[in-house]
Amino acid sequence: MKYPFIAQEKNIRNKWVFITDTRNSVTSYTDYELLFHYFKILQPKKILVAGGFSNCDLFYAVQSCNNPVDVVNYDNTTANITPKIDWLKEYFNFNGTYKFINEPIDYKKHSADDWDLIWDHNTGELMHEIQNFKNIPPIILSHFGHPLVCLQHIPIIDKHTPLKLLTKNICYFGINDEVTKQLTEINDTEFPNHYPGSQPSIGFQLTFNNKQTIHYVARDSGNWDKSLKETNK
Repeated sequence: MKYPFIAQEKNIRNKWVFITDTRNSVTSYTDYELLFHYFKILQPKKILVAGGFSNCDLFYAVQSCNNPVDVVNYDNTTANITPKIDWLKEYFNFNGTYKFINEPIDYKKHSADDWDLIWDHNTGELMHEIQNFKNIPPIILSHFGHPLVCLQHIPIIDKHTPLKLLTKNICYFGINDEVTKQLTEINDTEFPNHYPGSQPSIGFQLTFNNKQTIHYVARDSGNWDKSLKETNK
C-alpha cells in the first residue's frame, strides 16, 4: 500500500489534489489512519460520496478493501477535478469504478438504493433526507469543527442512526459495537476516549440519544510508523 505525507507529500501538493496543501489541511494524519482501518473492517463495495473535492482520503482508505469498490461522487466545483481523480486512482492503484458527477447531490435520487457507506463532506443536505433512506447504511460525516454541523446536523442524523465515533474533523454513525471496539483499540490509549453523549468537552449535546457512549478518537496528529505496525498485524 502507499502512504502519502512522507516521500510523496511533495508530489501530492504539486498535483494540487487538496484544496489546500497537506500541511494546512484540516484532515489530520490520524484521521487517515482511522479511515484506513475502518475501511479494512467494513469492506464497503458501494459508496455514495457528497463533496470532498479530489477525495484523497477516500482513495487512501480504499486501499484496505479486498474487493473492487464502486464509488459515486457528487461535487459542485469549477475546478478541473477529473485529472486529479485520475492521478489518485493511478497512484493508489484504485480497484473499482469511480463516477464523478459535477453537481450538488440530490439524496432523493439515491434513497431507495442499497449503499454500504455514505460519506458526506459537510454539504448540509444529509440531515434533511436521512429518514427517507430505505436502508440507512453506516455514515461518515466530515464536520471540520463547524459549529452548525456540530450543533444541528449531527444531532438530527443521530436521531435516525447513532453517532459512535467522533474525531477532530469527522464523525461516524451506525457502526456496530464490535467494529467500534476494534477501532477504539487501534487508537492511541494514552488519551481518554470514552465520553457520554452530553459531554460539554465534545462541544454539543445529543439531545435525542444522550445515554449512548461516544468515543472521541483520532484527536492527535498520529504517526505513520504506528499505522504500519498495526496494518501488518
